Amino acid sequence: MGGLSEVWVRKMSWHFLSGKKSSLADISLRPAIVRMADLGQESAWQDLPRVRKWYDVLRTHPAFKPTYYFGSLLTERFPHLSERKGVPLR
Repeated sequence: MGGLSEVWVRKMSWHFLSGKKSSLADISLRPAIVRMADLGQESAWQDLPRVRKWYDVLRTHPAFKPTYYFGSLLTERFPHLSERKGVPLR
């Protein structure tokens, strides 16, 4: 990660992307970060404590559990993908 996104992450002092409440920005990025975590790619934000905190806050949001119910994640539907957890996608 570099450039503007790196500066933004360092300055982020709230729990959500655009303030103290969940917004369309959080809703829009949630599927991507959940997919990355499901495929074992959490190392992408390992050195970014604020991003880790943001992801933890997303997982505790009331909408998370009904949205990502058992069977909705790729590794639950296609177990062979679990074997690749932690393997870089490139």
